[in-house]
Amino acid sequence: MWKLESDEDFFRIYDSKKLIAGYFDPDYGDIFPKKILRESFHPC
Repeated sequence: MWKLESDEDFFRIYDSKKLIAGYFDPDYGDIFPKKILRESFHPC
């Protein structure tokens, strides 16, 4: 079984032997590029 453990800005991924198998840095960036956001958002 894999396990995730949060550590401030990233997650540690542990394998079934409780050894660190990797890291995950959830940096999603901008959901909408600013150009598209300006084009799609028209305030009333």
